[in-house]
Amino acid sequence: MNAVKIGNFLYWLFVAFFLLFGFAAFYLSKRFGKRFAHRFILVMVWTNFAFHFLKQLNPAYIKAWPNALMRSSPENLCAFLVMAAPFIYIWGNQYFKDYLVFFGFWSGVAAILIPTVPMEVGTDIQTVEGLLEVVRYYFCHIPLSVTAVLMVAFELHKLDYRRLWAMPLMIMSVFLIIFLDLMLFTALGVQKAKHFWELFDRNFYNPSMAMGPTRAVDKALGWSYPVMSPFQYNLPNGERAFIPVIWPIFYLYLWGVPFALLCYLPFEGEHMKGDFLAWRERRKSKNET
Repeated sequence: MNAVKIGNFLYWLFVAFFLLFGFAAFYLSKRFGKRFAHRFILVMVWTNFAFHFLKQLNPAYIKAWPNALMRSSPENLCAFLVMAAPFIYIWGNQYFKDYLVFFGFWSGVAAILIPTVPMEVGTDIQTVEGLLEVVRYYFCHIPLSVTAVLMVAFELHKLDYRRLWAMPLMIMSVFLIIFLDLMLFTALGVQKAKHFWELFDRNFYNPSMAMGPTRAVDKALGWSYPVMSPFQYNLPNGERAFIPVIWPIFYLYLWGVPFALLCYLPFEGEHMKGDFLAWRERRKSKNET
């Protein structure tokens, strides 16, 4: 057993480590207080930030240079969050911290449950390169979820469901950064494309689907594509393409925001109830007049 695969021993070992690390961080923070939690988060986010660049010292990355440089850029949603987390945590406003908490938690959980990089062909933990990459992957994604939990649990940030309207816009803003990152590395010659239009092919280089849903999710989302017709066009090769960055706006507001509201219920339930009762009273008063 020399690679992580969903359901095997190594997979569950890292899942157990994720839970153990989260429990230990919560227990220590509860014992030593809010100040400890704050400092613990700072250590996690800055260490994570450093790992994002230090991974270039991995022999596998050195062999793949300069193409490997893109792996230390905001090439996908998690990479952006790892790079931005220290700055959002220290200087970010409430909207940015909402993003850090909500997206940080779920991106960390998703990365642990579906460990894409450790399952890549050639990621053999019996080699130095493979072991370093697998360990880096988990040590970069676990802190995203743990940071989110500690921020909310120890009142280092207070969620507010009224700000959820901005979450889809923030995700699309990150998509824009990912898109510009791809354009930059293409202009520098790091990312190769025979034709410029290939960059807009959703199956060319699209790790976070900023260029549109990949063919792999067509079975799940294909039924909704007709509704998305204003955001679709055909490439010169006849392949269906989507307008980068803004293509998921309907999905984010129709599915993403309601899902976020459900996730906010344990923290914002009373707030939601209070606003609903106040709205009902205003409506009642208006009808009486």
